[in-house]
Amino acid sequence: MYINVDQMIEGEINNFIMVWSVATILFCYSYTIGKLIPKELEQPFNKPYLSTSVQDFWGRRWNIMVTRILHPTVYKPMVNASSHFIGRKWAPLPAVVATFTVSGLMHELIFYYIKREKKDTWEAWEPCWDSMCFFFIHGVCLALQIAYKKVFEPKRELLPRVVSCILTMVFVVSTGICLFVPALVRCGVFEKARTESIVFVQFVKNIYVQRGHSLHEG
Repeated sequence: MYINVDQMIEGEINNFIMVWSVATILFCYSYTIGKLIPKELEQPFNKPYLSTSVQDFWGRRWNIMVTRILHPTVYKPMVNASSHFIGRKWAPLPAVVATFTVSGLMHELIFYYIKREKKDTWEAWEPCWDSMCFFFIHGVCLALQIAYKKVFEPKRELLPRVVSCILTMVFVVSTGICLFVPALVRCGVFEKARTESIVFVQFVKNIYVQRGHSLHEG
């Protein structure tokens, strides 16, 4: 089986660029809206690059608003249901996996609606479940981390904080590039983000031009 190494490396570089391009666009949107609205908004992120574990990343730093939505709607009911079968101590494990599974299904549905276009303009959307696998893997890893803490009850972290941050980011980014980004590419998120960014920039420019004309005429 022949593998084109150059093409594979080029593809991974393009994926990396697209991931951070979308992240930059989302940050710019959030920052701009936050400055335009005079009220303090709830922070959706809390320095995710400082995460020391998968649990720290998903529980306290990444997409906090969604975490707060899924906790009472999926996690807590699953904990209550599982505690009747495996006890309160181990009930969080299937609850975590179930929560991430629901999150994966939500993303698959989101991609489906993003992909839907007018007839004969785009190819039919057929889920490959790679984003679902992304969330399922993270859910299993988080459940394993919780199980480890319950069994061994470590008094302190095994690795220095810097090393834990690096390993966590490597795991999140690598699984995201392999499993999450391809779904974004297939449903045309990057093309739509680029188009909408151009329209947004043009809209802001028009506002400033019109305001400049008004001040000049006044």
